[in-house]
Amino acid sequence: MASDRTEADIETYFDEQVKKHGGKSRPIIGRGWRGCSDRIAAFPYNRIYLVELKRPKDGTIRVHQQLDAEFWAPLGVQKEFLFSCAEVDAFIRRVRVYGESKMDRW
Repeated sequence: MASDRTEADIETYFDEQVKKHGGKSRPIIGRGWRGCSDRIAAFPYNRIYLVELKRPKDGTIRVHQQLDAEFWAPLGVQKEFLFSCAEVDAFIRRVRVYGESKMDRW
């Protein structure tokens, strides 16, 4: 069943989970910008991520998408490549742990 999911299914699930966990997500339209991420996701504690959602079966990271990730990395911007609902869940857990550790400092 999970392998029958489409990229659109993963995008919908991602948006739902981001919202459920206190974040916001918006699509990015990068006209003329090869490798542009599908989504930008923001969470409390100044955590902003560029997210590339791929179809679970046969989804591949293209060279221009990897180059885009390398472009943003020196600025501390993370570009995530997520291929399934399970990977979305793991991403949300990582973001939540980071946010909770920031809360401990206050």
